[in-house]
Amino acid sequence: MNATRLIRNGNVTTLDLPAARVIISYSNHDLSHDPESLPPETLAVFLEGPSNFLAQPDRARRYINHYTYGVLAVDVGAVLKRAKGLGIDLISADPNVNPTLFESDARWLWFWSGLTALGAGVTAHGMGKALDKLMPLQTRRRFFGAGILGCLATAYMSLPVLGVGGRVLTARHNIGHSATATLMRANELCHPGSMQHLLRLRNAVVAYKVLWYADRLRARSNIDRPTLFCPWGACHSGFESDLQKTPAELLRYIADFGNPLSPLFSTPETLHALLINHTDGTSERLDCDELRRLLLTP
Repeated sequence: MNATRLIRNGNVTTLDLPAARVIISYSNHDLSHDPESLPPETLAVFLEGPSNFLAQPDRARRYINHYTYGVLAVDVGAVLKRAKGLGIDLISADPNVNPTLFESDARWLWFWSGLTALGAGVTAHGMGKALDKLMPLQTRRRFFGAGILGCLATAYMSLPVLGVGGRVLTARHNIGHSATATLMRANELCHPGSMQHLLRLRNAVVAYKVLWYADRLRARSNIDRPTLFCPWGACHSGFESDLQKTPAELLRYIADFGNPLSPLFSTPETLHALLINHTDGTSERLDCDELRRLLLTP
């Protein structure tokens, strides 16, 4: 693990790593991130969103607007307005995941929602009937044992729903971040197929790019630990866990998603490319060779 210190303050998580200081601001996409969470010493803001910046820059700009400031504040988002005023570079680094994977994740969520409702309904109905009738002691014990198992099964099935719903409520009301982050991690452990491509793959790729870019900044400047800022959607809670992995661990983790990886992305180049938007209006593209090689692995 790379982390030396982790601090949570509401929806803002600060990671002090050996190579960088990374600040993650979690928010609901309908809301703007708090501009005060962006410190003036920040050297770059890593934007979220399936930004197909290589093939469709206009579409990418709309995505970035939506994912970063909230749909009600397009082009006047407080965080990016502050970044522009402070002269901080904006970086598009999120891979452009194939839309069919989004649909698959949505079906998973509806599937678990249906099972949760069914399990809860069956358990409640059975418990109600038990209370309505006087049963022999042995029958009652048997029934309540089955009821407990039903409750546990319902709790298991509800983890994806509670995890996503909890993160949305957390972001909107700025409470319960630690609890819902734990819930999301439990969901990943118990339901490894649920939302895996939509969240886990993107988290790992961007985490690798953040660490890669931090090393690049250190090599080109006299700053020992550059500060980087990541405004991220609430359901990506757990992104900090990926940032605490080594680059080699992240590469192995990403490679496990498929062989080859290309079919997972609408624009495969977005796996390894970063587009840096400088405050003077110029842009610069960088490529992570290690990620590029994952696309070419037979």
